[in-house]
Amino acid sequence: MGIRDDIRIGKLYPPEPDLPEPSSSVPEGCERVRISARRWRVFLKATEFELKYGRELTYGINDEPDPDLRRVIDEEGARPTSLIPVHRPDRRDPLHDLQLLRDLKIIDERTVKEIGPLPKVGLPVLEKRKPALYRSHEPTTADVLPVETRTRHEDDAMKLGHLAATAALTASTLTGCGDPHHPALNPHPKQKYEITLKIEDAPGPFESVTAFASYEIANPSECAPQDPISGVYAMAKYHHDVPLYPSGDGTYSGTIYLDLPLDQTYYFKGLCRWVFTSINVSIRNQGGGFDAGLGLDEVITQRTLTTYPQKRLYDDRESQENHWSFSGGYMSDEVASHRADYFSMTISAKERLHE
Repeated sequence: MGIRDDIRIGKLYPPEPDLPEPSSSVPEGCERVRISARRWRVFLKATEFELKYGRELTYGINDEPDPDLRRVIDEEGARPTSLIPVHRPDRRDPLHDLQLLRDLKIIDERTVKEIGPLPKVGLPVLEKRKPALYRSHEPTTADVLPVETRTRHEDDAMKLGHLAATAALTASTLTGCGDPHHPALNPHPKQKYEITLKIEDAPGPFESVTAFASYEIANPSECAPQDPISGVYAMAKYHHDVPLYPSGDGTYSGTIYLDLPLDQTYYFKGLCRWVFTSINVSIRNQGGGFDAGLGLDEVITQRTLTTYPQKRLYDDRESQENHWSFSGGYMSDEVASHRADYFSMTISAKERLHE
């Protein structure tokens, strides 16, 4: 509680009879000041600045004008403070109270000068209140259970929820009449195309020339399960190996059928319709290789595509060790100006109607 809040303000004890000022001489530049009814002190004369802003004691023991203080400093190693019991007043000093009041007044004046006066209505007071918790249901037994029991029940409920979601996803992905990754094949396909691959200016022989046709379900939203978390439908794909037979001069040919997989119900939901997506060929040499292919539109329109892989990749040891495959680019100014550094892979599709 501050001095201005003291209930004894205005009810100070009557001052005791003053003792006369000592007759001893005062050093030059000093003055004797009464600090209580029975005590006098010798101080250095304060300048106007020090009277207004206070002084900092920067002088040492030998500069202390009061011999009593010098004795105390010699004995105790420090100036007397309120923390030293021997220097604490044994009873209330009314003059000291008046001095504190004057100091507080000076502090208040300086504070108002530096940061301005307080608001007329006083400082704002923040009301303390409890948060308004939303409760969407009437209190149940679970709401009044101990924390440990309630936490255990919540964990059990969460585990059951995860189990239920997993079971639902597992049940939804169970196939109804076959495996979409190994669909039944059409015994009498009709959409037949011949695929031809021609390799020219190759830097060397190739160990294998392979191909595969890719198919996927065209209507997953109608026949496949949906992941309850991501919302993605199961997208089954099927790859069918296509044998390629050499016919001389770096030419290989094989046959694909666009209607090879049979439409079927897999997930107890609806009929899944298969669609051809691409034909991909790969030529490999000691692990490394080169790829080329045609998409559905290119097969149907019976297009011919030529790509130009770099010859230097034929003996690339890093690609051979990591089994990397490269796809050549189409004809460009770079390929045309350095044609000897590239070989070509030409792939074409031709429909066979009456075979």
